[in-house]
Amino acid sequence: MKKGIAAGLFLVLLLIGAVVVTAGCGQSESEKAQANYDKAKADLKSSVQELQKPETYQSVDSLKASFQDVQKAYDDTVESGKDLTDAKVSEVQDAYEELQDSINDIDSDQTLEQKVDALRAAIQKFSDQLKQI
Repeated sequence: MKKGIAAGLFLVLLLIGAVVVTAGCGQSESEKAQANYDKAKADLKSSVQELQKPETYQSVDSLKASFQDVQKAYDDTVESGKDLTDAKVSEVQDAYEELQDSINDIDSDQTLEQKVDALRAAIQKFSDQLKQI
């Protein structure tokens, strides 16, 4: 009988321990949100790196496709960071707006080579700003 009580008590303690361990394994909502933001930001940086590769500039279509990837990654970063109080979303937005302004400022009278150089410079600046965020 005492063995039965001891075994039952042991089983209860074992279950309590399992519940405590299991409860500690989950992430809080803020941790999940931060992880999502960090992943989105890493994806944005990766997209920008792809945009900087020379083969991106082989055709207008490849440039547009690569820039669309950057735009999507940017949108995902802003969306995932809006619920975080310490996310530097405004800094990402400011850097992206500067990139867009730089692209819009490329003069139509410039040669194609000058346009590519200006675009690369704008993308490099954006990449540098992302590294600081």
